[in-house]
Amino acid sequence: NFEAVLFQKIAYTFGLKVNADIFLNIAQNIDFKIIKKASQNPFQLESLFFGKANLLYENITDSKPWQKEYEFLQKKFQLNEINFPAQFLRLMPASFPTIRLSQLAILYHTHQNLFSKIINAESTQELKTLFLNISTTPYWENHFVFGKETSQKHKTLSSDFIDIILINAIFPIIYTYHKNESDILDKICTFYKSLKPEKNSVIKKWKNLGADIQSALDSQAFLYLYKNYCSQKKCTNCPQINF
Repeated sequence: NFEAVLFQKIAYTFGLKVNADIFLNIAQNIDFKIIKKASQNPFQLESLFFGKANLLYENITDSKPWQKEYEFLQKKFQLNEINFPAQFLRLMPASFPTIRLSQLAILYHTHQNLFSKIINAESTQELKTLFLNISTTPYWENHFVFGKETSQKHKTLSSDFIDIILINAIFPIIYTYHKNESDILDKICTFYKSLKPEKNSVIKKWKNLGADIQSALDSQAFLYLYKNYCSQKKCTNCPQINF
């Protein structure tokens, strides 16, 4: 089920490093048929995610509507009691699980046929457009956590975060779906070349060594080398690199 796989890949990416596995567990724990049904109503989908992420606390008044909705959905869809507590530590507020899960709910409410749009896209810009203006439900425009109001901010997906989604979730699923087509490798490489390289400590170290990293295609290659050779201390087996 490519739609379900896509959802799991996107959920994992939305979790970043801190909540990636947690969000993936949530996505795998909910039958995608339920996601499709709940996506008609973003509040229902958000409640489903928050409940599974253990973000609905009985002693916080603001969370009660979501909690009530989640309990209804549990009975309606006969959901199991397993949840996967989301983490807030080491995260900037814009990346809190409350915000990311709300954005994920809005994404699947806005694009209920997201998979078909993605596999038929002809350019990176066409793919980016799917994620532009994806925000949160109204409550989270001036909250980062339940019960604590902040100055109002419009929490759309940033350009850099959209690039992360494309690199780690969208491009791989397009390649996998079309892998038997002769021109798919060139097409995917073109997609990667059209994006800026990732910004992280590994890429920074490569650049300090003189690596010429101009695009996401380059940065993905160097991340691969780091993961499969550097971190495993297989220096003598490393392909020759000419910076």
